[in-house]
Amino acid sequence: MYDYQGLQDVFFIMLYGMAGFFAMLACVYLLLRRGNAFAEDVRSSCVLRRWTAAFMAAIVASHVWWYVLGTCFLTDDRLVRNITTIMLDHVTLVPLTMAGLVACFVTEAEKGSV
Repeated sequence: MYDYQGLQDVFFIMLYGMAGFFAMLACVYLLLRRGNAFAEDVRSSCVLRRWTAAFMAAIVASHVWWYVLGTCFLTDDRLVRNITTIMLDHVTLVPLTMAGLVACFVTEAEKGSV
């Protein structure tokens, strides 16, 4: 599996780009729309929508730096590229996810929903 050259596979890059695009689309949707697309009477809290949008933006950034570091920089040394990009993911996605979850749980606990 380590010998697989995903950056040279056109279908993998198309799927990877679509996943990043849909995460960006979800981020913009969460920031700009108040209601729900499927049930207009359902309203979610603004804090939850902002944390979720921030998480989606971090996913988009993760997709971008994995691709940029994989094609423009660090093309010869896969180990350094993987360590660098995984470190960037752990520095951004993990703390953002934990902070968002804790903030949403605290907000819901104050409301008495949990």
